[in-house]
Amino acid sequence: MAHSLADAELEELATGLISAALTERLAGAELSKHKLLFEAVRRHAATESAQAVRLLGEIEREHPRVVAQLLALPQVGVWAVECLHQLRLGGAGEWGYLERLAASGAFRAGRSVPDMQLPGLGTIACQRLTALPRISAGNLSVILDDEDPYFRIFGERERPNIERWQAGLGAAWELLDRLDTPSTQAMAAGVTTLVPLRAGRFVSATSAWAWGAIAMSAPDDPVRVAEALVHEFHHLALNAADDITRLTRPGDTTLWRPPWRADPRPLLATFQGCYAFTAVAGFWRDVLRAGPPEQAGRARAQFERWSAGTLATADAIADTPGLTSAGRHILYGVRTRLRTWIQ
Repeated sequence: MAHSLADAELEELATGLISAALTERLAGAELSKHKLLFEAVRRHAATESAQAVRLLGEIEREHPRVVAQLLALPQVGVWAVECLHQLRLGGAGEWGYLERLAASGAFRAGRSVPDMQLPGLGTIACQRLTALPRISAGNLSVILDDEDPYFRIFGERERPNIERWQAGLGAAWELLDRLDTPSTQAMAAGVTTLVPLRAGRFVSATSAWAWGAIAMSAPDDPVRVAEALVHEFHHLALNAADDITRLTRPGDTTLWRPPWRADPRPLLATFQGCYAFTAVAGFWRDVLRAGPPEQAGRARAQFERWSAGTLATADAIADTPGLTSAGRHILYGVRTRLRTWIQ
């Protein structure tokens, strides 16, 4: 299925007023990407995985929604990309993971998993079909997944303390509601998974191959967690938009030095940073305007830091020929927002 972004949707991205409807369209495009990646893997599937492929086909005919939900999982995109990479290098794909996907699909469709004859499945894989913990805040509902092997792209994970994560997410979401943050409804429509990270300091991350997943350290400070959610969601949104409508030209090789990185970055990564840190600057502006009074000093310093540095970087890349017309439209919207806030 072909996907495109209407002018009004590009304007939503440019203004940062991303709607839940646009987020659902982005999610639909990412599902299509996962389906294409899965089909590419399927064509190389080992003979011993043929039954798993057939099983998924049967489930899709009977329960198409089940397979769509399965293929939409963020880790499926990471698995498919890594599998194709290994195949290009002459290695073998992880076909056992394909069999676990088939088992999970059967489980969701109400089939008896132990009765299936999948060579690479085994007892341990069956045991992992038990439900992962889910936490909620407002209309945001996410799975906490420290188990899936393909979330290793984010770094070392840790078993979450469910009560701590629930309380931390709830406090962060309460703050976002208090601030009337523009992206909360969109975030609730797009973020499906949190990946708990083990780290010496608070960190967060996303991947262009894992739509819907945000990895972060255990929540300790509601303000910092709220900032991370805003930051990482905007990375997810712009990555998905770039999958639909290229924001930079494929042949561009320019490198840039944004203030948030020590190493030179390609144009798209620099653009990504401008977009996400503009949302961060807006978040701190809102904290300064309507947040807890004791956070005013912190909010002012963070707003000044991110608004000034991001605007300087956006100005630097604004007229580079490496931007497409869609990319330039969004970037000009970024500059307009930052200039309005700084005045």
